[in-house]
Amino acid sequence: MKKLCILIGLFALVLGFVGCNEEHSLAPLNDQAEVSAETGAEKCRPWVPQGYYSGYWSEIGMSLERINVRRGVGVPFLDDVFLDEIEEGGRGWTAGLGLTFDVDGSVYIINNWLDGDPSDVDGELTKINMITGEFTVIADLENHFSGSEIDDCGNLYSVGFEPQGNNSGYYFSPLYGDKLCFIDKYSGDVTPIGLGTGLHDVMDLAFDSEGTLWATTENKLFTISLDDGVATWVCDITNVPPAPEGETNPMMIMSIAFDKHDRLFGTAMVGFCEICDPYHSPIMKIDSETGEGTLLGYSELGYNHGGDTKPHRVKVAHRNRQGEYSCRTISLRALPAHLAHGDYVPGTNGYDCECP
Repeated sequence: MKKLCILIGLFALVLGFVGCNEEHSLAPLNDQAEVSAETGAEKCRPWVPQGYYSGYWSEIGMSLERINVRRGVGVPFLDDVFLDEIEEGGRGWTAGLGLTFDVDGSVYIINNWLDGDPSDVDGELTKINMITGEFTVIADLENHFSGSEIDDCGNLYSVGFEPQGNNSGYYFSPLYGDKLCFIDKYSGDVTPIGLGTGLHDVMDLAFDSEGTLWATTENKLFTISLDDGVATWVCDITNVPPAPEGETNPMMIMSIAFDKHDRLFGTAMVGFCEICDPYHSPIMKIDSETGEGTLLGYSELGYNHGGDTKPHRVKVAHRNRQGEYSCRTISLRALPAHLAHGDYVPGTNGYDCECP
């Protein structure tokens, strides 16, 4: 009987390793696993794709969408963000062109106003509550920005958004042009890096696990140096679906995000389209070396732009009973209890990036 128990235990252990193997990451997703991914539950479910979130911008506020790359679907979960500001301020189109997660799981977005009084159309650095939709405007940035992204040390970067040519009467702020900028996420202070990326209409940014900053525009992938802000072409993105019949503008990748395994995903839309409301955004997996794209499915929203993957785990400086700190990695769900205990997240609230 004892031998039988040992054999059963060993068999279960082998199954555990198999269940956690990366090769099983694309196995069917069940409803309970999806709930676990949403809550950040730290169970061994490697087949659950990391949450990929994006925004949809329009003249009636902004919607947020969760994209399931395994199923190839995107489902809106928060509507009419910024709607009060539109109604009370009499402002027009709102374009959140770069949703990004901070190191503690909080969400920042630069909300750009694109039409109305030219003196009142610029970007606002904003923090959003992903559950209630409430937002806090931190600062007026006096410029349009696209592709906000936060690195592993909590540093926020974005690129000035200054599209060339005719854009149907929308206004764009030229103050920072096409420069990569460091933006203080607490004060909104902007520090340009270098003389310009050479890309006037960056669609989105994404950091990989090595800390390299990537950018996309016109179905191309670039890397951008954090030292001088110069963009370097890497490859063209292929296999992007064609635009619907009757649309003269092409379908372009407008959102990119790496998961924790450095797999690159993206969504596409028709830029500055006239009949884009009925469209659905293609969801794609993209080879970051060759640019080869694989169509995974379509989201429910058609003007899907800028996004990021939600972290499952977060690094904290854990405070013990003696008041000393040590580095620990915990689930995002457990973070509130750790903060209440006296722990902190490196890279937030003025704390250094490194753990003690």
